[in-house]
Amino acid sequence: MQKKTSASHPLPLDHVFTDQDTAGFIEYGRRIAQARPKPGKAHTQTQRIIEYLLHNNGITQKEAMNDLGIYRLASRIHDIKKMGINIISKTITVKNRFGENCFIGQYHLADYFDFGEGL
Repeated sequence: MQKKTSASHPLPLDHVFTDQDTAGFIEYGRRIAQARPKPGKAHTQTQRIIEYLLHNNGITQKEAMNDLGIYRLASRIHDIKKMGINIISKTITVKNRFGENCFIGQYHLADYFDFGEGL
């Protein structure tokens, strides 16, 4: 019999967290905290994206340009991934100005459970 999981997390609902789980949470939180800007310091583009993702449900290229002044979102996402922060990308459908369907990328900050093994 397969154990039930919640819709947002792949772990069984009766999962007992181990010390290894706790260490993984702490490590992932540390990576995000290190990437966040320090008070009074200028924000880099990657820091602006991380802050945006922490406060919003994803980011698209258009949002990056309009809200953050970042024109090369995919490059900055690549930089963030190299920092050890897991970003999930998915393709969404939007309408263009002519009412036609277009496919664009949207990036989300993954939570710890989206890693599985290999943090």
